[in-house]
Amino acid sequence: MRKNAQFAAFAGLALALGQCLGACSGSGASNLFSDANGSGGGTVGGLSSGGTSSSGASALGGAGGAPVGGGGGNGGAGGAGAAPAGGVPGGGMSGAATGESAGTSGSGGSGGESATGGSGGISNGGAGGSGGGGGTLLISQIKTRGIAGAADEFVEIYNPTGAAIAFDASWSVSVRTAVVATTACAMQGQVSRFVGSGQSIPSHGHLLITGTGYNGAAASDGQLLVTVQDAGSLLLEHGNSVVDAVCFYYNATTDSVLTACSTPYTCEGTPVSNLPHDNTGAGNIDASIERKPGGAAGNATDTNDNATDFEAQAPSEPRGLASPVTN
Repeated sequence: MRKNAQFAAFAGLALALGQCLGACSGSGASNLFSDANGSGGGTVGGLSSGGTSSSGASALGGAGGAPVGGGGGNGGAGGAGAAPAGGVPGGGMSGAATGESAGTSGSGGSGGESATGGSGGISNGGAGGSGGGGGTLLISQIKTRGIAGAADEFVEIYNPTGAAIAFDASWSVSVRTAVVATTACAMQGQVSRFVGSGQSIPSHGHLLITGTGYNGAAASDGQLLVTVQDAGSLLLEHGNSVVDAVCFYYNATTDSVLTACSTPYTCEGTPVSNLPHDNTGAGNIDASIERKPGGAAGNATDTNDNATDFEAQAPSEPRGLASPVTN
């Protein structure tokens, strides 16, 4: 009888314990598992089959944010260039490798007094703006023959800047003739006509380089080494760079040589007509091609198109170092 009573008491205790475990189990706070990346530990569910076991929600830590780069900076607008260099635009920097899109291109520097465009900005920077006339010397007038014949000629150089420029040995004038058949144009090269010797061209002044038969009123500042033909490409070079180029023709053949030769001629845009000079004695007339606007207004028009920038001038108007400066 006593054993039966003890068994009954023990069974009752077990039953009560089972109910407690079932009721007391729930979303536990046991941190038995921990995420290797710092995630919060999940709770284990209740152990008793008597109660309703609820699994603990995993308190995983938030995923690390991607190292997103900021948007690229916009390129700064290029400053207006001062002589002799063109404006240099600020460049937009690229965004981070995992970041947003790269910065927008910077706008090109506006051409200042320089005929040379500003350099492009760094890393997505805009291209430099092309310079206008006024930053360096320009070919201002060409006469390839006159009333005294083929040697009654001159090449005139103009300084459109605000300061004197020394026309030293780093400056030169050369010509590639176009008075040839189209089949022979590729064999023609640039031939030097004049090399500077230290002349100082004042602001808005001119330098006059003349042929051996020149009979104009303005004093000569130097002599051409070789005659300039009535059609060709005349270059003004400084060091190894072409500063200005003028192409001129007198008929369809010489125009075709200049524009369609297999070895291209150096021109600015469309060649300009050199008539009445036509490689014959009938063209021995006092006339020239002159850069606009001309006369006392100077010769600073430079759109990089010879046919637009030059016009026929008769009689010719040679000017040199001894001539009054222009406006």
